[in-house]
Amino acid sequence: MKEGKRTTHLHVGRLGEQIAVDFLTNLNYQLVDTNKRYTTGEIDIIVRKKDETLVFVEVKTRSVGNIDSVTEDDYCVPQEMINSNKIKKLRKAIHLYLTETNSTQLPWRLDAVIVLLDVSANKAKCRHYKYLNNNF
Repeated sequence: MKEGKRTTHLHVGRLGEQIAVDFLTNLNYQLVDTNKRYTTGEIDIIVRKKDETLVFVEVKTRSVGNIDSVTEDDYCVPQEMINSNKIKKLRKAIHLYLTETNSTQLPWRLDAVIVLLDVSANKAKCRHYKYLNNNF
């Protein structure tokens, strides 16, 4: 990947993660942490629901040309963007996080937020997929 494309890709990814944080907090999730890096992988977002469930969120951001013309077909299902190898790495990172924070007794789940981003219009749309760990 060329440096310019890599920089743009990273910028879009970070912007998508911030949009996902805002989206989740608007759904009454409490932000716990972001961008936890381990040798096995990175956890993009960690939030908590009122019932104390820790929710580990993988964010996937796609640039679209015109957000106002987005259809259901433009949203991909998480399995199209997050394969079983990625899920295995995320599970290992989650277990490291739970151990590191003495939270192994807490309930948890793995979710995904797909962000469709129209940078030129400064608009985005999000879709939240729950319980990814049950689908792999």
